[in-house]
Formats: sequence, structure tokens, C-alpha cells
Amino acid sequence: MSRPLRIEYDGALYHLTSRGNERKAIFKDDTDRQLFLSTLAQVVQRFHWLCHAYCLMDNHYHLVVETPDASLSKGMRQLNGVYTQAFNRRHRRVGHLFQGRFKGILIQKESHILEVCRYVVLNPVAAAMVKDPREWAWSSYRATSGQSPASGWLTVDEVLGQFSKRRSSAQKKYRQFVREGIGRPSIWENLEAQSLLGEEGFAEALTPGLHGSTFGGGPLTCAVALEFLATIEEEDLLENVRERGAQLRAGLSRLSAQFDFIREVRGEGLIVGAELAVEGRPYVATALKQGLLINCTQERVLRFLPAFIVSEKQVEDFLKRLAVVLGETKRPVAKTAANEADSPRALAASR
Repeated sequence: MSRPLRIEYDGALYHLTSRGNERKAIFKDDTDRQLFLSTLAQVVQRFHWLCHAYCLMDNHYHLVVETPDASLSKGMRQLNGVYTQAFNRRHRRVGHLFQGRFKGILIQKESHILEVCRYVVLNPVAAAMVKDPREWAWSSYRATSGQSPASGWLTVDEVLGQFSKRRSSAQKKYRQFVREGIGRPSIWENLEAQSLLGEEGFAEALTPGLHGSTFGGGPLTCAVALEFLATIEEEDLLENVRERGAQLRAGLSRLSAQFDFIREVRGEGLIVGAELAVEGRPYVATALKQGLLINCTQERVLRFLPAFIVSEKQVEDFLKRLAVVLGETKRPVAKTAANEADSPRALAASR
């Protein structure tokens, strides 16, 4: 299954979560939790986020964040990266702390901000860690409900303003609203495309426009390009392209020494071709029987276009199977100047 798109635009609201690698704890004690909140405060300030709710569990966390400047990916990279470094230093460990990339669900603010914020602070109750959300010290519930001072980086006015203009009344109604959410069905049942939560028509509003601006003018289409670029950067795919491309060209060069009808190997990165002295289409047909998908251009050039994420082992396996293809295929007759002159194409041209 393909992973959900990252849809980013000014003023977007998200439910965000990251889990520990292999589902292991990302907080070993309260010092770790305070360290994470300090890091979160720095990210909120640097990227001008509005954090409406949070909850720190043992092996994951939840945030409800609004991004006035469309800075979701940059901010999350900073948050998880800086915290991982600090956690590793403190516990004298190395390696990944989080399991892959964070999960971000785009929320329709007008209709769902309260539900999502309630869901976040009720996580410890749903996990049977406490019976009442006020018993869990590491969420935004106490600050929003008025039971403890709110940190400067936590935005509580947006949520409380939904209940009343008077702070005390709003806090009382908020506490009642959260209590009413205990045991309710999951709010994620109406999730669209694994990444959108809103009323009917919310997803359609994010589809490309009809005008001819870049990427069609819609945030959803722009997200495809942004996600692709982010993946290339974060997973260091360009370096893999260079390494596997060099491996593929070197392997094809070895095959050219073994099979004299390979005239030349050329290309850059993973766009690599082998020019033959004979027609290439019979080799394409044999390759399909071996489970290899290659194509032939200009009658004699075999082209190989592996995926960005191809591994070293997969390239070696490809080269072994290609050697079988080159050896088993009945070699077409090499064209000469004389028989090319007698070809149907040449005869048609002479007429």
C-alpha cells in the first residue's frame, strides 16, 4: 500500500504522530518527556506553529498542530531529528529512534478540531493507563482545562473559544466535552485517502483547479511533487541512484566482454543502455520470460530503467538473469550495409 501524501499549505491543521522504532519506548522517563516538550517548544517558535493539543505516550506521541507558513515537513524533521540526537546522547545509544516517517492527517479545522483534540488527550484513558485524563501529566488536558498553567508555546484559546468567551465557563464546558468522549467510536472511521478528515466535500476542495498554473493549481496535486522531493531528500535516494547506476554500468561492461555483440554501454545514473550489433527485440522477448522488463529503442539499444529504490542485491540478480537472456536468445543476423539496403524500409525509401 502506498503511503499517504503530505498535503501542505498555509494555515493547514494536522493530527501528527510518530512511533518508536520496533514499537519501542521513545520516552524512558519523565526527563525524556520534558526534553521532548522543550524541543517541541523550540520548533513551535522557529516554524511559527500553533500547537492546540499534545499527548506523550510511552512509545509514541500525538500532536494537533496548525502551520500558518506551510512548514510541516521541515518542522517535523527538526522535531524528531533533534529529539533523537538528544535521546541518543542521554542514553548512550545510536541509530533510529522513530519508526520511519511521521504520520500526518490533514484536518478540516472548522468541523473537526475539537474532536481531534479530545481524541488526543483521551489516549491514556483509551489505553487503560489512567481512568481520567487529568491523571495523565504529559498531555495538554490540564493546561486547557485550567487545572495547571499553560506553557507559552501551547495555544489553548482556539479550543476554549469554541465553548464560551468567558475563560472559566469555557474550561468547564471543555472538561465536560472531553468526559463525553470516553468510550465513543473512533473518529478515524471517516478518514479519506488515509490522510484527510473533514466533512463531505473537504477532499474535493483540495483537488487540482481547472486553470493552468503549476501542478494544476491544487494543494493535493502539489503534494505529489512535494512528497516525491521530500522522499528523495530524506531517504537519500540520489546517492543510491549514483551507486546502483555505477554498479549496473560496471556489470554491463563485464557482459560486453563476454558477449561480443554488445557494442557500447552508456548512460547516467539509473538510465543506462547497451547498444547491440544486432536487433534488440528478440532479447526483450526472452527477458520477459525471465521476469525482466526492459525495452528496445532504435532497434538495437536495450534500455534499463530500474526504480530509484533498487538495491545492490537486486542489481546483481538482474545482471545474472540478463546474462542468461543474452546467452539463450538466438542471435539475430547482424545487419550490414548490404542487407540494410535490401530492407523493406530502404526499398520503400528508394521508391
